[in-house]
Amino acid sequence: MRKFRPSLLSGLLVAALVVALAIPAAADLVPRQLQVDAGVEVYIDGNQLDPRDVNGNRVDALLYNGTTYVPVRAVTESLGYDVAWNGADDYAYISSVANDPLAAEYLEEYFAIAPFTGTVSRADFDAALVKVGGTAAEGTGELTVADAVVAAVKAAGMDALAVVYTDADSAKANARIAAYGLAPMAAPTAAYVAAALDAGLASATWDFDGALDAVTASNLLMNVVNVTGQGRNYLGLTTDKDIAAKLRAAFAAIYDFSTLDNEAVQQLWAIGETIVAERATTGFGLKSDDYDARFLDEYTIQYGHSNINHAVQLVALLASEGIEAKVALEPKISIFEYPAYSGDLGTSIEYDMNLEFSSLEDREAFHDLVNPYVTRNMEGNTSSQITGAWLTPCFNSYAAIEGYNEVCDNVISCGKYSLHPFSLPDQVETVSATIDEAVDAFNASLAEGGTPIETEVVPIWCNPAFYVYLQDMAASA
Repeated sequence: MRKFRPSLLSGLLVAALVVALAIPAAADLVPRQLQVDAGVEVYIDGNQLDPRDVNGNRVDALLYNGTTYVPVRAVTESLGYDVAWNGADDYAYISSVANDPLAAEYLEEYFAIAPFTGTVSRADFDAALVKVGGTAAEGTGELTVADAVVAAVKAAGMDALAVVYTDADSAKANARIAAYGLAPMAAPTAAYVAAALDAGLASATWDFDGALDAVTASNLLMNVVNVTGQGRNYLGLTTDKDIAAKLRAAFAAIYDFSTLDNEAVQQLWAIGETIVAERATTGFGLKSDDYDARFLDEYTIQYGHSNINHAVQLVALLASEGIEAKVALEPKISIFEYPAYSGDLGTSIEYDMNLEFSSLEDREAFHDLVNPYVTRNMEGNTSSQITGAWLTPCFNSYAAIEGYNEVCDNVISCGKYSLHPFSLPDQVETVSATIDEAVDAFNASLAEGGTPIETEVVPIWCNPAFYVYLQDMAASA
């Protein structure tokens, strides 16, 4: 499992191993012998730090004269920051604008931008810029990082911000650039780079004079996507200390969604009630694209529930295992049938909590990790479960996961609103026939210029317990 991004140092343990090291004095860099304690263990928010150098080799944290010394790279990268070392001037620079390891995958899935390789040409970068809403970079010849940043600032619609940094000798721009540990730049580049640094479009760890490389290009474009609101729509990370408050605030906004007096919502709801009454499906969730998490399907699990305390505790459970995932909350209004278990038919305000994991390993570990704590038994025993455990929890993914079962999401959409009734694959023909009859009747009566209802069957993979529920419901129909 990937180590998560923590927020502060929470504890130190010191071993009794004493070694002598040659350490340069700070003022004159003249080596001198010091007696230090090695083998210091550092814990960040309850998880042990594993200090590594830039080549991945294990390095020690040290204790000298009552002060603990920890490698800068190890701590900053564990906090989610990037670090760069300037050997010429002997300084380290830490940047909170970290690289997104999934940037290239995101750009490919959502913007059809093929992954870059090696040094990025002007033509390739310009073509990618257009796809995220920008225009070609100015100039000819080799494209430098600085050239690309100037174009990115314009693509992000921040030209006016760059003007703030513009003066006769670029004094203000270079003062800001210097604050990031960078050498002065010529106008007008200085103003754009300064604006990009302050707006989080660029990282001070980049080599602005160097040729644009694939990783930097992907991350720069991803930053443009994020700044312009085209990227992920999420609240934070499972490991953020304020994620509970953000979840609760987002859940409170669900009520605004549930009370929408909208014709499309009413029509979809009527169709949903019809197909449930005719036993074509056990229920559905009605959702709006406004809340779409826009996550990468390959790394995402969607977890449905109605109790926000449950979501808060589930996220804390993941954090306790060192699992970092982006968290989004998508509201939905649901109607569901449960005769095989309790005889209930209900309507509720619920949510899909989308979790985009940092690695496929963490995504695949999710089921076995949380299932014992989110599932109550028929007798209602909740001694080992978190608040609000369901008899049949529902979590799923639009990407295949080993151990999950493929079912069908029979999507019914009208504009930005959509219904999501699930069914077993062998029920699709029957379900589709019932849905199509109701949809065709609506579309036939639609006034000119109205928004038609559309349907699509999308494969989705659900947890085994929910699959059993669908089987039981099909058998009872």
